[in-house]
Amino acid sequence: VLAVGDKKFQDRSLGKLDDMGAQGRTVLFVSHNLSMVNQLCSRTMLLEQGELVTFDDTIETIKTYGEHRKNTRGSKEKGFTGPLLGALEVLSMTINGDTENYDVVLDPLNELRVELDVNNHKTLKEFRATLSLVYKGEVVVSQHSSHLAEMLEKGKHRFVFEFPSKMLSPGDYSCRLMLDDDATNQWIWGEHQGSIDVVETWAQDYQPKKYMGVINFLPTAKHERL
Repeated sequence: VLAVGDKKFQDRSLGKLDDMGAQGRTVLFVSHNLSMVNQLCSRTMLLEQGELVTFDDTIETIKTYGEHRKNTRGSKEKGFTGPLLGALEVLSMTINGDTENYDVVLDPLNELRVELDVNNHKTLKEFRATLSLVYKGEVVVSQHSSHLAEMLEKGKHRFVFEFPSKMLSPGDYSCRLMLDDDATNQWIWGEHQGSIDVVETWAQDYQPKKYMGVINFLPTAKHERL
């Protein structure tokens, strides 16, 4: 069964799956929707160009899927450039706890958390770190470490960037980092410092094929009777 289409069609399809499973019949559910796969299936197969990669408990297969994407697509990591090289050192970056931060699989119903560790070798008077998410070559959203530039003392520091659930539409995103000191107009810049694969899923307030852009916010518009 391939569950596609609008909400009503999906509900009918998934309801039929439940009915068949309750009758003791084996149901084959084919989908890229990892959230539904995890919800409905006790065991899952991962196929690559018609060949079986793994057949295991669903949670283990989803983990294998993420690792498999990293191995098959390869790393696009590039180094940093800029006049602050040497004075400011990037130690590590993790995406939702993943230190190998390429092709990280993200269920959009979960939050996105990026942690950046740096070692600063000299005091920077007006510092700010910026993480940008790039989609199809365009920056679609950026987050700063502070609203205004602030002093960064010598030593090790951690910056945490958090994006809410249901914000990103399905697709591949890359991470761009900009670390700059306005006082000296010096900076370091890094393209492709991580990549995120936002998988397709569905929820009542998250419908990728209906009324959604690349970046989405929960309903905040105000309504009043006139």
